[in-house]
Amino acid sequence: MKIRLDLMEGMGAIFLSASPAVFCVLTFFRFYSDASFFFAILFVLHGFFLYLFFIDKVGFDSKVNVLVVFFVFSGLISAALGSGSFFGVPQSLACAGYALALLHCNINPSFYKLVYYVFVSFCFFLILQGIDPEGVFLVSRNVVSVFVVLGLSLYYIACQNYCKSPSVLPAILGVIVAMWAIGRSGMASAVFFLFYAVFFTGKRFSTKGFFVFFVLVFLYFVLAGEYFNILTVGIDRFNTLGIEDVRTLINSAYLIRVTSLEWEFFIGGDLGKIYEVISVNGNPHNSYINLHVNFGIFGFVVMVFFLFYSILKLVFLRNFTLLIVLLVCLFRSSFDVTAFYGPLDFIIWYIVFYVIGFSRVNFGWSMSRGV
Repeated sequence: MKIRLDLMEGMGAIFLSASPAVFCVLTFFRFYSDASFFFAILFVLHGFFLYLFFIDKVGFDSKVNVLVVFFVFSGLISAALGSGSFFGVPQSLACAGYALALLHCNINPSFYKLVYYVFVSFCFFLILQGIDPEGVFLVSRNVVSVFVVLGLSLYYIACQNYCKSPSVLPAILGVIVAMWAIGRSGMASAVFFLFYAVFFTGKRFSTKGFFVFFVLVFLYFVLAGEYFNILTVGIDRFNTLGIEDVRTLINSAYLIRVTSLEWEFFIGGDLGKIYEVISVNGNPHNSYINLHVNFGIFGFVVMVFFLFYSILKLVFLRNFTLLIVLLVCLFRSSFDVTAFYGPLDFIIWYIVFYVIGFSRVNFGWSMSRGV
């Protein structure tokens, strides 16, 4: 009986520890499969189970739970009185559950690297097939770089927990995949990860790193020759557009509307009445607009406060790994709806929880440790 109980506990521990990987798989199929609603339901149910399981360990009266409950009620109020999303509330709660699982479960970075390599291999297969990234997922090609950011974030977090410096290769592959997807903010995000892996962890390109890099470049240019122009297209978009595009018009139009209508200022703006948003299929292309729409002004102010607090606290703790992960996620979220009812909520919740509830627990890697 004891052996059987130990086996059940061991299987349960494996199931809980693999939750971040389950998050990645379910999120991928939510954007890739025609059965996206089915995977969204599984995502919410699994994440909600994790939240109930781990919040019992953290404590229902903890700062973590109080913060989550506040945003649940803010989301429900904005959905009932404004144009927020009712279904987004359980998604946010599920992401909080996955974040708690990641805080409590310590997995070797090699596992997350393997999960990330599976996605990268999928992208390289599509590249070699000459497939346009725009037609791969149910949403735009910009989601490709979101998965790059998500995968690298989990890998970097795991490296921190194991006191290891992240390898350069995953970031190199991330840059190549992001270039295939063309998006400017996605390419910049991947480059930030690469810059950190090379210069801020004491690692340098080794002979092996140079060899692998040039082999990948060779495969990219030769075997995917018909896609050669996609690299120059991506770089040209930086040169010709910079950061100016429809997003600037959307941000300006939204700000004008919510500052002129007091009710929408408090409960969130109505995106369905803003022409600039309607013209791009209702996508505001900015997670901070999404934050105000879904949580109202009070939720917006509280979240911005905790994000700034997290940045300052991570600088104080010299936890540069989590700092770069958070900054990249926030940067990427400035150009698309990737957070505050998006896949990067998982990482953002994790870092906020770490700072407000776990910052005194020293299991993180930092530059000062000289690893």
